[in-house]
Amino acid sequence: MLQAATMDDSGQSAIATGPPPRILAAGDKCWILSITVQKDGVQFKLYTDPDDSGVRHRGDLKFPFPNKKQVPTTDEMLATIAEVLTVVPAADQPAQAANTSSAPNPAESGLQATVSGKYLMDKGGAELDIVSDTGCTMLIPGSQPAVGFYQVSGDTLTIRCTVSGYSFSFKVQGNKLVADNGQVWIQQGSTPAPPAHQYDDLSAPPPPPAPAPTIKIGERKAQVVTDFGEPQRKAATGPKEIYFYTDLKMKVTFVNGKVSSIE
Repeated sequence: MLQAATMDDSGQSAIATGPPPRILAAGDKCWILSITVQKDGVQFKLYTDPDDSGVRHRGDLKFPFPNKKQVPTTDEMLATIAEVLTVVPAADQPAQAANTSSAPNPAESGLQATVSGKYLMDKGGAELDIVSDTGCTMLIPGSQPAVGFYQVSGDTLTIRCTVSGYSFSFKVQGNKLVADNGQVWIQQGSTPAPPAHQYDDLSAPPPPPAPAPTIKIGERKAQVVTDFGEPQRKAATGPKEIYFYTDLKMKVTFVNGKVSSIE
């Protein structure tokens, strides 16, 4: 049940005494002014658009922890909240925002679903869950979950905590978020792309070795010299000439300038 509220001259809401309280029905829309994580549950402050009489209503909605001695996980709590509250699709939000000047307008904040998912800090064990087009939670070991809203502008993601009002920003770098203090948060379930310079230092493979020269019967003397060089010793008698390649332990006999035998 939500109490009636009006706006004073300063733009602040004040509880009205005349109009009766309002009970929200399924499908009714309202703004979430704040989300507070308490020791025994999570409390939402709700604020409606003006009704036909120009009256707004506000009230508190609390989701108690099932076990007061143990804080449920983020996923368990979000599942419980989702049974009652659903985020308005971005396409439906501008019309709702046109009727109010005091509530935040998520549709005008440039939120992008491309960064949705779970991130883990590479050092420290903290966890960041971007759970919808508008909301996120941060869990730091030893602390209560911090609930907030996020906004993406270019490559900068900014998170505002609804309890403390503190804002901090990250640079979106692929599957990573890099905080202003240099801390890196890595998106889970994604495969990092290899660095662009991974293969810069690799040289081309060497060419295959040239085939070893061969000698064939009938090959001309000039070709043998081209392939094997000048012999270490020569001998000649008539049309016969012998080349001795002592380093190769090879003797080549030429007759009329052509190879006749190879030993």
